[in-house]
Amino acid sequence: MRLYTVVRHLMRIVAHLYFVDIQSTGLEKVPRKGPLIIAANHPGSLLDAILLSTLVQRRISYLAKSELFRYPVVAAIFRGLGVIPVYRAGQPGDSSGNVDTFQCAYQVLENGGCLGIFPEGRNSPRRQIAEIRTGVARIALEAEARNGYRLGLRLVPVGVNFESRELFLTSVFLCFDQPLAITDYAAKHLENPDRAVKDLTGDVQQALRRQALHIEDMRVSQLVGDLSRMVRWDGEMGPATHSGEKAVASGQWRKALQRTWSRLQQWFRPEEAGVRKDLHTVLRGQQHMGDLLAWAAEEEPGVIDDLSAAVERYKSHLAQYRLREDLGDSFDRPVQERLMRLRMTLYAVLMAPFALVGFVHNLPPYLATLFSSRLFREEAIRGFAAFALGIGFFSLAYFFYAAVFWHFLLQSPLLLIAYLVALLWTGFACLRYRRRIMRYRDKILVRTLFSTHRHLSRGLRREREEILSRLRDLQERYHSSAAG
Repeated sequence: MRLYTVVRHLMRIVAHLYFVDIQSTGLEKVPRKGPLIIAANHPGSLLDAILLSTLVQRRISYLAKSELFRYPVVAAIFRGLGVIPVYRAGQPGDSSGNVDTFQCAYQVLENGGCLGIFPEGRNSPRRQIAEIRTGVARIALEAEARNGYRLGLRLVPVGVNFESRELFLTSVFLCFDQPLAITDYAAKHLENPDRAVKDLTGDVQQALRRQALHIEDMRVSQLVGDLSRMVRWDGEMGPATHSGEKAVASGQWRKALQRTWSRLQQWFRPEEAGVRKDLHTVLRGQQHMGDLLAWAAEEEPGVIDDLSAAVERYKSHLAQYRLREDLGDSFDRPVQERLMRLRMTLYAVLMAPFALVGFVHNLPPYLATLFSSRLFREEAIRGFAAFALGIGFFSLAYFFYAAVFWHFLLQSPLLLIAYLVALLWTGFACLRYRRRIMRYRDKILVRTLFSTHRHLSRGLRREREEILSRLRDLQERYHSSAAG
């Protein structure tokens, strides 16, 4: 107990140094005494246990994977903190049912203690709560059954929400849900234990998804992440205040010293002085945005495609703006980075004429093949038809080009062969050029070099307003659909 208290106070200091802000809601719902299980999602590995322990006043005995006990010194510390190892099948230890693990868990609860469980069994996916395992429900119901359903065990679901899982000095928000009384499932457990386990697991799953951000569709999840960096949303959309927008607003007049100072301020103080971000509002807004986009993905998939394309264009242009801004600092970059930028810039400039020749000559047969193949409705037949039609259309096109060259330019067999070989080469060069430009577009300085801050910033504002307008229109249709 003494070791837990010392480590808890130490971790509280570390947590407040590590995180910019730690906020919580519903902490008063956690019972101060009596047997208790805290079940939380698991986005931040060991950080989740540290955060829960620093906020909850009671000592928490966590269930943790046995791999953490591999080293004797670490194992001794964990056991001193009350951590209980859980073994997976095939591992050394009590893998055949984790009998000792469950007995330790029952003992903690029967002594009126608090058990901490991350029922997903692994780290949470990005902006999702994975399907939870039945272990937490089995432990809770069996503990009550062992004590004649008079133990009085309660279970508190907790949503752990990181503003950004990747960044150092981020913020975190913990949402504590209403406690579930396990005795409410007693009658069902007596009648059908498996059904009771399934129902309790489902209730915990729903509670976690209420208290933590959960977006089922991965594509929608990515779009929510991108849009969240552009707009703030608490049911209504407002302007963003992220670093990219600040750069657009003032980049033309900012001097090198001011830019450096601004970046330092953004690193150590992400929010304006004296203003504390309401993480509950941010979380609610992201969930609302996720619900809106999930509805659109089902009802208006074309709108989601267009919105995703617009966001990708905006991100690309914002990267170009920052690249233009950073050109003065380019000599501070590693030599390999500078050489890559120079190489790709030269490639983009020097290969452009050859790629253009290939594009102009190969576009007509390509379009003819594309539109002709669409006449076939079945996908399998359409693929083979495109292959066969492509051979025919490209052969006819090259024959036509050769005839024009022979009739109007030079009647030389060697030059004609050289021309046809050049057409083939420029055609492949065009395809390769497109792939490399798309892959390394953030390394190419041509567009950036010939664009001013004012031109780029105006374009970014225009694109952002267009995205906001699309979101507002989508939100109106969403509310109209819900009201109907």
